[in-house]
Amino acid sequence: MHRTTRQNFWLAIFLEVLVLALLFYVIPPVENLITRNDTGQFFVQDLTLLIIFVAINLIWIKQPIHFSLHTSIGSALLLAWPMYLILLSAVIQLANGRANNLIKASVVGISAGVFEEYLFRGLILGISLYVFTKYKTHSQIWSAVILSSILFGITHGINAFSQPWDQTALQIISTACFGIFLAALYLRSGSLILPMLTHGLWDFNSTLASTSVFKESAVTGQEILIQGILGLFFILLAIFYLRKKRTDSLKINF
Repeated sequence: MHRTTRQNFWLAIFLEVLVLALLFYVIPPVENLITRNDTGQFFVQDLTLLIIFVAINLIWIKQPIHFSLHTSIGSALLLAWPMYLILLSAVIQLANGRANNLIKASVVGISAGVFEEYLFRGLILGISLYVFTKYKTHSQIWSAVILSSILFGITHGINAFSQPWDQTALQIISTACFGIFLAALYLRSGSLILPMLTHGLWDFNSTLASTSVFKESAVTGQEILIQGILGLFFILLAIFYLRKKRTDSLKINF
């Protein structure tokens, strides 16, 4: 089915509104019906959402989702080097006695990594590339990356119902910055597997560190500084990955 650039833009917005509506109105009753355990509820939430959006894509949108590498394995391993730092941090935490939170961290990492990457990099980033087809390749890619990453960050605004507003605002910004890097990783490697693994390890590591999916304390100056440095790091890395020399040679077949 051929869609105009405007139709693709509103399709991306529709998917954003739909996931927020599902998270707010539909998923909570389903979670409470199945389990009262917060770890179990998180798993039910993302599994339900994954099934819904896979079905929507197969039946209606038909956006190609790529899992095979478009580059060599060696290049892919180099592109994913930040993932090794995240893995090292998780190993250190486990060695320091965080293993009691292992099940929750594993569930959060796997479920969020798979569902959120399928929706925001697989579907919304792919659709966003069609929104900017009239742009030159470099501008097309970056416009799509920014749009999909902003929507990725906004989705986490729903956490304001379970944590302080300032924590949520910081999470929206830091998540959008992380999304820019994940989008760059997807476009450069051609495979959704790498951003899924990186995202999953990130959430696994973060949950180990916080012992919770949500943080209940107010934002500190130190936390703002750390998130600012991490956000800048991810943006600069994405800029390097998606520099004009590289984007002009990318095969945009998403």
